[in-house]
Amino acid sequence: MHALASKIALKHVQDSDELVSRYGYSSVVLKHGCYLMFGGYGSTHRIGDSLVKVSMIGNQGPQVICEFEECQTTGNKPGKLAYCSLVQLEGSESVLFGGYDESCIENNDIYILKNLDAESPKYQWLKPTTCGSIPQARWRHSAEIIKHESGNPSMILFGGRNNDHAALGDCYKLSLTTFQWQKCNMLGDVVQASHSHSSAVWNNSVLIYGGVNFEDFAINSLYQISFEDTVENTVKFKLIRTDPELPASFSSSCVIQGDNLFIVGGVKWTPGMP
Repeated sequence: MHALASKIALKHVQDSDELVSRYGYSSVVLKHGCYLMFGGYGSTHRIGDSLVKVSMIGNQGPQVICEFEECQTTGNKPGKLAYCSLVQLEGSESVLFGGYDESCIENNDIYILKNLDAESPKYQWLKPTTCGSIPQARWRHSAEIIKHESGNPSMILFGGRNNDHAALGDCYKLSLTTFQWQKCNMLGDVVQASHSHSSAVWNNSVLIYGGVNFEDFAINSLYQISFEDTVENTVKFKLIRTDPELPASFSSSCVIQGDNLFIVGGVKWTPGMP
């Protein structure tokens, strides 16, 4: 495993600070050098509900020039949310889960975002009806898409926090064909409950790094979550040991390139920090 940190100067070509300056948003990478940002806090520190397409349109010396464009959306919109998750399915669909609203009330809703026109930023929000063992409402969780041997995709949800729990340590699987939730039996190495960890998919398993535990300490653990289609609702956690040890941090980004895991950025934290 390798850790990499770099700084790239970004330059936008749109005047609206509310589109560009934000935190606590969710994002998903699209094809052709684009990605989508949804929700989060804007420059006025208020939660928004805008969906913004970010396109990398060129370079100017060491700078990457980006264009920010607000998308047109229709359908059953999710409202203003922060710290939700947004992950991409194959094709033109993405899945949004959780987060909290302007009143800091968390939710456990699922929304599907569909691109209606590949040539323009037009999207439709859908809210499917879910069933089964529906997870607690939460934010600052992780969510990733994996495929089963049948070819059907599922979303794997781990951890997070809510108004009742400083950190959650449960794991759920959502079928993206039937929208049925299943709570997973967790085998293998003991995993700490955490929020604000980062995740990535590798070889159809999920890697979980760092985060903040229920005592409000940053952690440095790296786990692999694997699945067996022959054992329903069961996942296996494996603690991956690295040399040297990874730093304890949260809110980093994890990116897989081949068989390498790149960990970018993050925050070191101990209780009492401002």
